[in-house]
Amino acid sequence: MKLFGKHNFKPLSANEKRVLERLAGKDKSGIIKDNCLIFKKYELEVELIDCMITGIDGNFTAYLLFKIGRKDFDEPIIEPSTAIGDSAEKAMDMASDQFASVMLSVMMTLSCEDMSNMENSFDGSKHIYQYPCSLPVICLGNTKSRERTPFEIVKKELPDYLGARKYTWVKLFVGRTGEKTECEARINGIIVPELSKMLDTYVQEDEDKDQILMEKQCILFVQSKRTFRSLRHRPEEVKSIASWAISIIVNIHDDKSWSEGAKKITSATHDPLLTQELLNFIPEIVALNYFSFIKHTSDITLNLDDKEELNLKKHQLTAWCACEKAVEDMLLSGERDSDYINSIMHYCSSCYNLVCDLLNKYTDEQLKSGDLRFSGLNCPFPMKYKHKIY
Repeated sequence: MKLFGKHNFKPLSANEKRVLERLAGKDKSGIIKDNCLIFKKYELEVELIDCMITGIDGNFTAYLLFKIGRKDFDEPIIEPSTAIGDSAEKAMDMASDQFASVMLSVMMTLSCEDMSNMENSFDGSKHIYQYPCSLPVICLGNTKSRERTPFEIVKKELPDYLGARKYTWVKLFVGRTGEKTECEARINGIIVPELSKMLDTYVQEDEDKDQILMEKQCILFVQSKRTFRSLRHRPEEVKSIASWAISIIVNIHDDKSWSEGAKKITSATHDPLLTQELLNFIPEIVALNYFSFIKHTSDITLNLDDKEELNLKKHQLTAWCACEKAVEDMLLSGERDSDYINSIMHYCSSCYNLVCDLLNKYTDEQLKSGDLRFSGLNCPFPMKYKHKIY
């Protein structure tokens, strides 16, 4: 994404042109340039990455994928939008309108003068996060609004998941068709199981199960200039290094190879703290994904030189989220077998604790029912990490 700079010329297809023109009509300041929509008023660029239409038995599905970028964003916002219509044009228009609501939510944060605040002190220092006082609810399909919005349901607990980033992208979705419910909370693209469960619990209380109810809210939080400090590393940088570091970590099987691996990774990171983040987080994330049938929480404890403990949420750690995306890409590639995965988990406390729990804690009935849970994560760091968390 080249914000306001020179773009490589790419002729637009008729479908892409239709989508961008419809979005440009939502805010007259938008200018179409190649496959991008530029809003200089907000210093914002919206790129249409993918535009795909499929048709079966007279029904058409439009799949659109966008990237929203700004020079001071910690990382771009990647946002899909899908809709079904009885013509390709209707499907595209509906998908475009759904994304337009998301796009306007971002613009509200960048232009709103009447902002509300959330606060926390996750690293011992005060952090203030601002968001628009008015937050629209996107209703999808044949819906009616509930008494409480998705944001109102999780508002009290949400500050516990906000970290050091300047911008935090929160997506909340609640839906129910008959007895079937689908609820999801994401922070910077990563699912939050506890908040998702809160949304689901609320939806389960609906008395009218015949109504199709679907609502989505998107909130872009911006950290106050008074409390924000620059991140040590940008998320995309960490993800790139993490993808490479996996090939080093897979060969760690004892203290000697651990020291050698740490030295190799530090030669690339030039930051011993980032090296320790990668060595701590990647094996844990692989274990959580590999044993996906085992329940786990967002909780993580940072053990600082065995003198102090910080109890955080994984979503507050930029490096954790970036490593999670790198691991996801590795697993989805299908290029690694179980031996490779097991080798990554060799130095993983979660895997060790799981085996201990299986042997000592769980009953035969729990094992048969599948009611298994990971113990809370505990990762060692030097004391100086407390003021370097990002």
